[in-house]
Amino acid sequence: MSAPPTLPLGLSLEDWIKIISLLGTFFAWLRINRRRPRLEAFFTHGAAHPIVGAQGFIHTHSLVVRNAGSFSAANVRISHSFMPPNTDIQFYPDRPRTVTQFGQSGSEILIDRLRPKEQITLSYLYPGPTVFTQFGTQVKFDEGFAQFFEIQHVRVFPRWVQAIVVYLMTAGFGLTLYVAIKTVLALFIAI
Repeated sequence: MSAPPTLPLGLSLEDWIKIISLLGTFFAWLRINRRRPRLEAFFTHGAAHPIVGAQGFIHTHSLVVRNAGSFSAANVRISHSFMPPNTDIQFYPDRPRTVTQFGQSGSEILIDRLRPKEQITLSYLYPGPTVFTQFGTQVKFDEGFAQFFEIQHVRVFPRWVQAIVVYLMTAGFGLTLYVAIKTVLALFIAI
């Protein structure tokens, strides 16, 4: 049986696969953790409450805007193409903001900065028959638009279960990458 071939710098195929795997992991970590803001926005609820003694409803909904990135998001603008008159908006946590009206019934709320991992909650209270989908809400900042996604209520698992799942996913990814690189290099050497 012959000895495995050596590649440049006198390293074996196994050594090169390990080096490439480590470099790939490092570049993936850099890509995920690069310093940039990443805004996310989602509605947590929308509801209508009947008013006792009247024929109308009071509607409410909440919008959460958070910076999931690792750099501050500047000039966060929350725009509504339509906002009913007498709409009350509460901010948590309360912070300085500028509200600008545009068109007949639109408005834009400007927040100077959202720090990394910071979030704000806007709670809306307004008369019916308008519902929150008619507001035409957009969230943008200096670097683009926020990612809007639908919230899904799910069971929260304990940290130890989450750690096991993350470990198994990482190990599976590492094994898959190792096998793929080994296959490609074996084919490259065979040619």
